[in-house]
Amino acid sequence: MTLYANERVSFSIIVPASSTVVGKAAITISITAKTTHSGRFTDRLELLFEDTVTREKFLIIRLLSIVVGSSVDRDSIRPAAPYQPKQKRIRREEREIVDGIPLPPLSEIEYVKPLPKAPIPGYLAQILSNDRLQPAAKIAQIRNGHLPPQLALASYSNYFRALIWTEEHQTE
Repeated sequence: MTLYANERVSFSIIVPASSTVVGKAAITISITAKTTHSGRFTDRLELLFEDTVTREKFLIIRLLSIVVGSSVDRDSIRPAAPYQPKQKRIRREEREIVDGIPLPPLSEIEYVKPLPKAPIPGYLAQILSNDRLQPAAKIAQIRNGHLPPQLALASYSNYFRALIWTEEHQTE
């Protein structure tokens, strides 16, 4: 049975023919891994057991982890010294705080300008304001008459403009 298989590693398990556990008897399970790449690989082993008398099932889950590579490669990247975490420095309390230059108000910034108004076109406002039409009929009328048939690079702006105008009308 294969536990995990992709192009990098394949874990497989061999269970003895008699997989019934009686009392505290031991069963040996052989797990192998095949890979053509070096590295660290992990998988999960799930062993499902069932009590034959009470028919209760329980699960034992273990993490499998292997490291594949040559000892020469491992020794070449081994650290020269053990890792030393950076020591926390004791900060002194600030005694004198110098205020910075205050920013100008937004009205003085030249690049901030109000957006131009984008009024809802008359044909769309007329459809949306018509109280005699059911919502489904309004949607069908807008979709068939005013939305592009296909969402494409050349038509997406018209499509989303109509949707935003519709949302704007609903919020009014």
